[in-house]
Amino acid sequence: MNTQERAARTTVESTQWADFLYAFTNRNETRATTLEIYDDQGDQEQQRGLPLVGVDLDTHSTHGPSLTIMLGEDSTEGDQDRHLTHTITGVQALLFQRNIDDQDQALHIESKDGTTTVLTFI
Repeated sequence: MNTQERAARTTVESTQWADFLYAFTNRNETRATTLEIYDDQGDQEQQRGLPLVGVDLDTHSTHGPSLTIMLGEDSTEGDQDRHLTHTITGVQALLFQRNIDDQDQALHIESKDGTTTVLTFI
C-alpha cells in the first residue's frame, strides 16, 4: 500500500465549504488531475490529466448545495482546447486527503443520491 492510499480523509464542516474550496483552488490551480465517479453503476473515470481550473460552490441551488469542478488547458500550436466542467448536486459531505508531504491529494464529494465524486491530483 502506498502513502497516498493510507492518507486519512478529513471532513470539512459545511459552514467552512466556501472558504475551504477557495483556498483549495488557490493551492492546487494548474495541478494535473483525475476525476472519478462512484455510483450504483460502479466506478467511472471521467478524465485523466487535465489541470484544475477551480472548484465552485453554489449554496442556493434548488437541489441543495452544488459543487462545480472546472478542469482544462489551453491549446498550444493549433491543438484543440480541452476542458471539462462537472457539477455535483445535492452535496452532503466534503472530505479531503493530504499526502505525507502535507500536499492536497484528493477531494471527495458525497451527494444525497449516494454518488461519490473523487478529484485526485496526479
